[in-house]
Amino acid sequence: MSSYPVESYDSVPSFWTINRIGNESRRPRYFNETLPFSSMVPYRLTERDVFSNDDVPLHCASSLEIVLYENVSGNVVVDNRHLYVEGNTVVINPPMAVHGGWVTGNSGKIYCLQISIESMAHYIQIDSFLAEKGLSLQNAPMTIPEYDRLRALFAELFECDQNVFRRNIAILSIIEVLAQHIPSADACVDSLNASEEELKVLISWTHSNFAQKISLDEAAAVVNFSKHYFCKWFKKNTGMNYIQYVKRVRVYNASMLLLAGKTVSEAGYASGFENMSYFIKCFKEIRGCTPKSFVEAVRVHNQ
Repeated sequence: MSSYPVESYDSVPSFWTINRIGNESRRPRYFNETLPFSSMVPYRLTERDVFSNDDVPLHCASSLEIVLYENVSGNVVVDNRHLYVEGNTVVINPPMAVHGGWVTGNSGKIYCLQISIESMAHYIQIDSFLAEKGLSLQNAPMTIPEYDRLRALFAELFECDQNVFRRNIAILSIIEVLAQHIPSADACVDSLNASEEELKVLISWTHSNFAQKISLDEAAAVVNFSKHYFCKWFKKNTGMNYIQYVKRVRVYNASMLLLAGKTVSEAGYASGFENMSYFIKCFKEIRGCTPKSFVEAVRVHNQ
């Protein structure tokens, strides 16, 4: 769903460590960039240092995501559920769940495991394993108290990237840990409703159009709401107003363009900001520093 531009993979910041089975040399430029999964590349495991405000706007993907937050604090959202994270926390993002996070930590890390259920079926039928126990990924809890066990299994995945037997054992062990905390289908009430589907449509549309001028009337029309109802509906489902959300999407994209070598003005204009003073103000509000300071902090961190 991501619409962030991709030019090459030559200058990925060194504080991103990407393991992609079968193709380690092709590294994404952006932390949540969607690269194709396949039977040879059924999952992606990412390690990221957090040394300033870290902001990933609401988005959704078809993969299962298991995120470990280490020594950070802040807020994460999964569909319409909100969680304050502090210290070491595990967050589960089921396939197609709208999710995002805003955290900070001077010496923290984020580990993100994305598993393509479809591509992983070449080795492991994850849905079948769960269905035999009467379980579904859609019923997975937002968080589970298994940080240490999952952190060890993530380390195993990093270590055994070239060993198909060990890496699949590690994946199955991760799913087993998750399954121990998923309630049975009989104990769950189907919470998927029209509002969640409309939110996914709007999120997708926003990620495709953030570089253009967006009005509330246009956004409301995407989900066929009046502007007044749209504003209340979005705030209720996300905890922020829509203008704030668009601003976060634009600042996130601008951050990635800055890391790719773009100038402040190039990154700002390409991300939908028409006024550079306003761009710098928004960037500082969300990232906690100016665009130039952000780039310099990354440079110093990489040395």
